Amino acid sequence: MHRLYTYLEQNPGQSDDPWHQLSHGERFMEILRTRVNQTGFYLMDEPDAPLSFTSLLGLAALLHDLATTGSQLVVATHSPVLAAVPRGERARARPMGHPTRELGRPQPGGGLAAVHA
Repeated sequence: MHRLYTYLEQNPGQSDDPWHQLSHGERFMEILRTRVNQTGFYLMDEPDAPLSFTSLLGLAALLHDLATTGSQLVVATHSPVLAAVPRGERARARPMGHPTRELGRPQPGGGLAAVHA
């Protein structure tokens, strides 16, 4: 990640933030805010791990906004906050990683599938 932050400081693009002066959670949220902001399909594995509770709420809002604007998201998380984001479908993973139930088909207009372990 250090090289990525150095690159981003040398090639600011959408953000002039001093990447090396931000906390890990602040850097992570800034990358999401500036680069995960278009309609698309996103896979995220425990995106809440580096975040404080306040930043976790910001991430939940970002995921909700992406889902309501047509993005499809699959998020693996232990966080009940992320699992409770509206417009989401949930599945629990068994110890071997197999869902205990199948997720529904993605609905037109976006949605969030939270796989909660």
